[in-house]
Amino acid sequence: MGQTVYAARCAGCHGASGSGGSAPALIGASAQLSKYGNARALFDFTRANMPFNAPGTLSELEYLQVTAHILLQNNYVTGNTLLSLSGLGGISLVR
Repeated sequence: MGQTVYAARCAGCHGASGSGGSAPALIGASAQLSKYGNARALFDFTRANMPFNAPGTLSELEYLQVTAHILLQNNYVTGNTLLSLSGLGGISLVR
């Protein structure tokens, strides 16, 4: 699900593979996710500021799915991880 939302709403700026484009990388070695501290802060930033041309226009579920996609692609979680808004704060992005 998150990959579909990412492709439709994020890839245009962040690149199809998430490695960057007109906006910073979200996936891979160049992604600087540690500045958010934890996954909840990443979710909150994304919900308040993205997509750049229409912030806040995704549903809460879509923002959670995109966050999950980014976390999964960067190996912060596994495919078996069940994510919830309340649990995002416990996922550290600092390595």
